[in-house]
Amino acid sequence: MKKFGLCRGRHEIRHKNEVVNDFIFNNEVNPLDVNGLEQIALETLSAIDNNEPVALYVTGLSVALIAVVNAAIKLDQELTLYHYDRETGDYYPQKLAITGEICPFCHQPHGSGWYCKHCGSC
Repeated sequence: MKKFGLCRGRHEIRHKNEVVNDFIFNNEVNPLDVNGLEQIALETLSAIDNNEPVALYVTGLSVALIAVVNAAIKLDQELTLYHYDRETGDYYPQKLAITGEICPFCHQPHGSGWYCKHCGSC
């Protein structure tokens, strides 16, 4: 699973004794540029192996989070959001449910198209 923090510099992200060093947004974010944020998210998610699920550690800034969720849906990218629990000091998961068809061969969701990214069937 490829791990990302949402925005660099907002918080140190440490989960299960591992520090997350990769971020979707590495520079200062302009919350008014929703199209630009989504473009950055699309480019970042497109650069990883499509079969590798993504863990996203949410550090606030809803507009940036929605840009990543929109990009994941467009790319049919498996995405699990990790939210911080102030009481335990740890993160808990929330899987993004991408609607779409289930491949009859590998039984994985593959979106609304005819090609399955998981097993390659059409």
